[in-house]
Amino acid sequence: MKKLFYCQIVLIALCLSIAMAATSTVFRLLPDDFARLSRIYEWIYGRRLNPDVAVFGDSRAMNGINGYLLGEALGENRTVASFTNPGQSFSEGALFYSSLPSDTKVVVHCIGLNTLAGPMGIAEKKVDRLLLDGYRPDSVTAHFLSSSTLREFGKSRLRVLYESRTCAKTGLHNLLRKFLEPNSLSDSLDSSVYPYLYPYERAPKEQYDKYLLAQKQSPQVDLQTPDAEFETKIRAASRYFKARHIGYYVVLMPVSPLLWDHLPQDYERCVSDFASRTEVAVFDYTKLLDDDLFCDPAHPNRAGAARITAKLADDILRDPLSGHFPEEE
Repeated sequence: MKKLFYCQIVLIALCLSIAMAATSTVFRLLPDDFARLSRIYEWIYGRRLNPDVAVFGDSRAMNGINGYLLGEALGENRTVASFTNPGQSFSEGALFYSSLPSDTKVVVHCIGLNTLAGPMGIAEKKVDRLLLDGYRPDSVTAHFLSSSTLREFGKSRLRVLYESRTCAKTGLHNLLRKFLEPNSLSDSLDSSVYPYLYPYERAPKEQYDKYLLAQKQSPQVDLQTPDAEFETKIRAASRYFKARHIGYYVVLMPVSPLLWDHLPQDYERCVSDFASRTEVAVFDYTKLLDDDLFCDPAHPNRAGAARITAKLADDILRDPLSGHFPEEE
């Protein structure tokens, strides 16, 4: 009887070990919502990309920055890598700052106005996915992350496996969606240059109006009371890139004119004060586009992306402190 008991314990331990070893592989086979996060990890840590320009940001940046056009506009066909990801927070993008190659000349981080109000953080499921992929923040990255995020990255693998159990369900859902709802998303999510998120130039009117109403009903962010932790971390990022002689730009992505009346009061002054306090070059594109250049009130369409990209290239080249793309090159 005792022998059988010990055999059962050994069998359970063996099964758990196999499950732990196989989990990352299984997750990679399923098209879950965080597959692109793993791609970014591979591109940067595997040194598969050596970009002149690295772009970070959420779906607004995925839709709004055309890597092909940006590379051409900066001259000599500069290489641009889009390390953007749906729902990417500032902290999520900052996870990869310290691993950018030494040849990188410019880093562009696209955010929305609401990001300036904080708080900082990374979705717990994204932390779990990175931990399963083998990611651990280094000592430099720790300067860009909140203490709560650092604690999340300190979790044991066993706990991560337990918390990730819902990822398998999401992966199966997306796998079925490919067959039952084809063309619902762009097939460019694996692209490192222009991962345009939507296959349409304008969302169906019902969908557009629903998104617009949701944005109008969402509470306004308070830019009058800035998030001190976020400002501390982004200032650390700015100084870090200055020490590496890499241009660092924060871009506030556009919103449709239909939402301009719902922008935080006196936001232009708040943005200017933020830039001064954090020592960061901020390009404010909040009011850059007309409504016909959006596929929905927050995401530019391809024509909108061309407009944003041209403006970004011009602002980078005009930056008197830049010098990242000298003429003699």
